[in-house]
Amino acid sequence: MGSAEKPDQAKHTSNFLEPRGLIGRALTALASAILRAQQTHDQDSWNQGARHGYQRGWSKGVDSGFKQGREKGLAEGHEEGSLQGHKRGHEKGFEQGKRIIELRPGRPALVKGPQVDHNLFDDWRFPITEQIKEEVKATVAKHLKGQMPTEDQWKMIFSKDPSTCIVAGAGSGKSTTMVLRLLVLHRYLGIPRENIAVVTFTCESRKDFRRKLAEVFALWNITLTDEMTGRIVRTFHSRILDFLKWSQNLPKVSAFEFFSLEKHAQQEDAEDEDDELENVFDIRLTTEQLGLMNAAYQQTYEADDEFRSLVAELVYRASRLPPMSANSPEAKRRAARMDECSKRDTELTNAVDQLWRKSGFWPMEGIEPGPFPIHLKGREFFANGYCEELDAYVILGVGKNDRKLSLPSQPKMKLTGATTMKKTFFQVYCDKGLIFLDNYADAATTLDVLRGYVTRCPTLDYQVEGELGETPIMQAFHSAASFLENLGLDVSEAVDQMSFPDGSSDALFFKALAIYWPAFNLYLSRQHPPIFTFNKMFEMFGERGEANLQELPDEVFMPMLHLLVDEFQDCGANTISWLRAVFREARRRRLHVLTDTASCPGSLMAVGDDWQSIYGWRGSSPKFFNDFEEYFPSPSTTHVLMKENYRSQQMVIDAAESLVRHQSVDDEKHGIASHPKVKDMTIPVQVLDRDDDLLAQFVEYHFDQGQSILVLYRKNDTKTDVQSKLRPVLAKARRLKRSASIKLLTYHGSKGLEADAVFLVGDCAQLSTSPYRNMAYRQANLGAPGDPRPYDNAQGEETLRLAYVAITRAKAHCYWFVDPAQPPKGGLISALARVPFKMPFFEDLRRRN
Repeated sequence: MGSAEKPDQAKHTSNFLEPRGLIGRALTALASAILRAQQTHDQDSWNQGARHGYQRGWSKGVDSGFKQGREKGLAEGHEEGSLQGHKRGHEKGFEQGKRIIELRPGRPALVKGPQVDHNLFDDWRFPITEQIKEEVKATVAKHLKGQMPTEDQWKMIFSKDPSTCIVAGAGSGKSTTMVLRLLVLHRYLGIPRENIAVVTFTCESRKDFRRKLAEVFALWNITLTDEMTGRIVRTFHSRILDFLKWSQNLPKVSAFEFFSLEKHAQQEDAEDEDDELENVFDIRLTTEQLGLMNAAYQQTYEADDEFRSLVAELVYRASRLPPMSANSPEAKRRAARMDECSKRDTELTNAVDQLWRKSGFWPMEGIEPGPFPIHLKGREFFANGYCEELDAYVILGVGKNDRKLSLPSQPKMKLTGATTMKKTFFQVYCDKGLIFLDNYADAATTLDVLRGYVTRCPTLDYQVEGELGETPIMQAFHSAASFLENLGLDVSEAVDQMSFPDGSSDALFFKALAIYWPAFNLYLSRQHPPIFTFNKMFEMFGERGEANLQELPDEVFMPMLHLLVDEFQDCGANTISWLRAVFREARRRRLHVLTDTASCPGSLMAVGDDWQSIYGWRGSSPKFFNDFEEYFPSPSTTHVLMKENYRSQQMVIDAAESLVRHQSVDDEKHGIASHPKVKDMTIPVQVLDRDDDLLAQFVEYHFDQGQSILVLYRKNDTKTDVQSKLRPVLAKARRLKRSASIKLLTYHGSKGLEADAVFLVGDCAQLSTSPYRNMAYRQANLGAPGDPRPYDNAQGEETLRLAYVAITRAKAHCYWFVDPAQPPKGGLISALARVPFKMPFFEDLRRRN
């Protein structure tokens, strides 16, 4: 730094001392000249002194003059320089500054740099002009007389934003509106049909939409063949299959949910299979699917010691009846019937013994057949057998196929009920070990496991806490794993985050599931061709499968570039993750459709109704629809609320909404009766005592009036009782070839349907709570933060939404036949308990006690 400062210092010194230096040098030169002329000085001394004086003078001048000059010069120069510099700099720099880039070291501290764009869509708009709007409206008025869209429907049809969220209430006429939206995209904007897709959940809704699509497009002279509509309108499951078929590693695959031995054998030669799952919400397993699960079960049982010990413990707990306290609620409830139970036990023991002998699985090795008399609290009962090796009595139960059988002497007493009471008394009062067997075919294997003989893996029935009943272990595994995966969770990772009370059987069950499920998926993937569950497919190409998506060609994404999703509220986290990943990858690739007038990148239109979200038990949630912009961020999103109801009269609408209105975040959400045939009706929803004979009379009356009828029930066992009362009118309907006029369905099964008169049978009540599902909901960040029971609370709300769906099936008449109201237990919600009977849209016709 010192060497760099000297030139500056010399420069400043010469500037500030220049006037005084000239005079001094002139006088010195004159004196020197006189002295030299007179030769009056010593040359050497004079020269030395001159040099010395110059040095001292320069040094002193620098010390004092520089300091004084700097202070004065700085003050004067700063003022003058500022004025002159600003003027000259402005004049000269104004033009030159445009062309000169000033380079400065470093960067300003406040510069943050570009922000991250998390949008799934580009910032663009559909080129829907006013001219297009007028032309569409004029043509719709010509072709669809009497079906002109409302202002809200036009807003949906003409949405310009890359993302659109449509709240379409019950009966809002959304199907025609969606078709007109597709017409605008294809006919008026020029987007090829190969780049337009509609996704539905079920085959039935897919068929209806395909039919309407072809009908409306034909009015514009656009012919769509069955093949064309089939390409446009698909289910989620059909779409995800395309992703696997385009994969280089998996060109031929089979879906577990579609699996049958015949199809699997044929698929090696099938190039373009377009299977559709009949009902995505049907979780029952076929024989072929159970065969695959059991094969993987056996393989895991043989190969994994920990899994084998877990299953053995589950079998032990299921078969060895634990002692029960006489003060337990179950024992107290049955104590008064002990004498009655003892008197019929000889007949019960013989009846069950004969069923087992008839099945061919009794007697069995290792068990001495009875009956063995045992006295319990002074009453005589009988055990069916005794196992000396385990020092335990054996009580035989009733196999699944025989559970409707009754005692010969007491037709109203089912064998299963009598056996259950008998088990209770043995558990309370018997001091020996007890083994209970109720599966004919697997009893011997179960006994071998209890005796420590490992031959083949045992099957057993298991009931996870909170589920509605026992199911075979494979069904229980499949149900629990599917629920976790629908929430977007990995099964093994989710189980690792669960906690259960000490000694809980569910802890054993879920640990076994965490071992089995990955082994099952691996077993499926090794079949020829490979088999995958749909949940596995969505996971492979969801947000955790980014690398898999990047391996796919553009041809996989282009058919979904402009996507319309119906019943969006039924989406689970796995399908949401897949949709997000697809649009993110499409945007990363800059995929677009180039029309004659514009470049059109990706777009999404979601159509649904949070009040009709009724599949939470399968893992769906209205959260993804209600928080649409959070999950599908976009530069701009259109929101539309379609309030007009073209199905129901106003009192039906108001009655149904009264049960769910508190769930809405939108005060404007309210259905308005708009169908000319019913909008002026004022018929309340009638609530009556359960009377199947009266119900049958009402059904026949409405049938004779030529009206369509839906009879809906909450529980399957209700169907048998109701159907028996409806036989005469059902026979009449068949005779008159009007069978389609009367349908019997569950509340869930009625979704999407409608009828002139709707009959609800039974309350719509929450049936249970589920510890493991609450834990899963918390892991999936569903429910309110800090809520210890997010799933249970969500199910309570869903119960009310289910009642809303059932009631809004009615066009004009709705009857609700209910049993006497029971107070909700443990915070469980009942729709009947929430009915505001003081309001005019409900009429309470129940008998008063």
